Amino acid sequence: MFVPGNHSTAVEQGLIHAEEYPGIRFLVHESMQWNGLKLFGSPYTPRFHDWAYMKK
Repeated sequence: MFVPGNHSTAVEQGLIHAEEYPGIRFLVHESMQWNGLKLFGSPYTPRFHDWAYMKK
């Protein structure tokens, strides 16, 4: 599982795609089931300078 964060500008800009990493599940404000657990991942953060995934 990979959740991009505020330093993941390449992911936000579409330069890195989940399809390039078939063994890794990218979570961008979504959930998944794993070993009976429901996991939620979201990269969005409060606005801070011009970093990636700033809440608008």
